[in-house]
Amino acid sequence: MFHGSIPAPLRSIIYEHAGTWPETDIHIGCSGNFTIERVLHFRFGNTRPVHGNDITAYSCALGWYLAGEELPYTLRPEYEDTLGWLAPYMEDRADRLAVLMLGTRFLQYVGKEGTYYRRMLDATQDQWPRMHEKTATKLRTLETRLGSFYAGDVRTYLREEVPEQAPVVMFPPFYCLSPEHRLLTADLRWVPCGDLKAGDRLLAFDEEVPDGRTHRRWRWSEVARSEPAVKECVRVVLEDGTDIVCTADHPWLADRLPYPSRTPRQWVRADRLLDEAPYVIRLLDTWEPARTYEAGWLAGMLDGESSITVGKQSVKVASPSSRARSRTSTSRGWRASASTQARTFGRAA
Repeated sequence: MFHGSIPAPLRSIIYEHAGTWPETDIHIGCSGNFTIERVLHFRFGNTRPVHGNDITAYSCALGWYLAGEELPYTLRPEYEDTLGWLAPYMEDRADRLAVLMLGTRFLQYVGKEGTYYRRMLDATQDQWPRMHEKTATKLRTLETRLGSFYAGDVRTYLREEVPEQAPVVMFPPFYCLSPEHRLLTADLRWVPCGDLKAGDRLLAFDEEVPDGRTHRRWRWSEVARSEPAVKECVRVVLEDGTDIVCTADHPWLADRLPYPSRTPRQWVRADRLLDEAPYVIRLLDTWEPARTYEAGWLAGMLDGESSITVGKQSVKVASPSSRARSRTSTSRGWRASASTQARTFGRAA
C-alpha cells in the first residue's frame, strides 16, 4: 500500500548517512507517499522529529494523519445521493483516511454513464466493508509519526517554515504524461511515451530563452529514465478538442494573455493553467506516417534529388534539379510547405 517510487539504493543511502546529520529536527520536501519518512523512522524510531510537506490531496490527507491532525474532508452535498453510503465509514480519522485512499481506485467511475462503470461501482460497494476494514486496520497499526505536516508548495515551505541550518531531504517529483500520449522522437515519429525507454532521442527545445537570444531553440534530447508511476493527474483540454492527461504538477509553457508579445511566457503547472496562463504554446501538430503512392513518390524524389541546408536561422530542404522544380505543381506546393516548416524548426517559442 505504501510502496514508494524512490529506488532502493537511494533509500539505503538516506538510511546510512542520516546518522551524520545535525541532531535537530529533519524536514522533508515533496513527501509523496512518505517513503523517506518511513526510512528515517526505521533509522531513528520516533526519537528525531520529522516534518513532512506536500501539496496533493492524497499526500496531505496522509501527512495530516501521521502528524496527528484532523482530516478536513467531507462529502460534497451534490454527491450525497451517489456516495452517501460512505458516511458510516468516516467516523474517525483512520476510517476517513481509508475512504480517501480507496477512493482513488473507484471515484473515477462516479458520474459516468455505461454498464461497465455501473458494474464497477456495484462491485466496489459489495466488497467495501472488507476493503475498508483491511485498510483502516493497516492505518491504525502504522508506527511512523510526523512532528508536523505543511500543506503547500515546497518552495514556500523551505523559505518560510524550515530553519536555515536544518537538515532537509528531498526527492523531487517526476513530471509524467499518460502512457498513451505520444512524443516526437528524433527521427520524427510520434511514439507513445509508455513505449519509450532510456536512451531514446526526442525532439525538444530550450527550457528558458538562452542569453543573447529572443527565442528558444529546438534541441535533441535523450530519455534518461522511463518507468510507470502513480500520481494525481488532470486532463488538459485544448480548444480544438485535443485532450492530454498528465500529472497535476506537469509544467506547460503558456501565455497569460492572447497577445504573447505583451507578456513573458512562463512555465505553469497543469492544474493552474486556467487561473494563471490559459494560452498554451503548441508548436507542432501530431501526424501519422503517410503510406500512399503519392507519399512514396515524393519520398523517392527527395531521397534521390533533394538537398538540405542548415543555417543559423533555419533548415531548408530543396530540390536543385530544374526537372524536379518544374515537374508538377505538387513538388512546388511541397517546397513552399517545407520552407514554412523549416522556419518553424529554426525557432521554438
